[in-house]
Amino acid sequence: GHIETSLKISELVKREYPNIKLYARARTRMHEMRLRAVGADVIIRDTLLSSIHLAEKILLSLGLSSDKAAHVRERFYQHDAETLNKQYAYRGDQKMLIKTSYEAAQELEELFAEDKINYSK
Repeated sequence: GHIETSLKISELVKREYPNIKLYARARTRMHEMRLRAVGADVIIRDTLLSSIHLAEKILLSLGLSSDKAAHVRERFYQHDAETLNKQYAYRGDQKMLIKTSYEAAQELEELFAEDKINYSK
């Protein structure tokens, strides 16, 4: 499919032109990790950006100020990037991938609980 094709092309480009800066579009977290593994330098994940944009719109419609909604968006984006870095380090270890996913969900819950307390003041 499209994912396998993108990986083959990325790998070929990096092998033939190792100094080129490779920009790629990923469909999923796993696709992003695999693109990173073949040497892609800048990766944009479709589902992440559209989901974050939609979540921000929902927060605004629920009455959150644009500053607070933007803060939540940025925190989530940053947390996702940090989680992906941890998961990339364990990409060959299924147990650790599951463990880091569980830990990331807990961290996110704590982050937003902390934000809720800050917003209520």
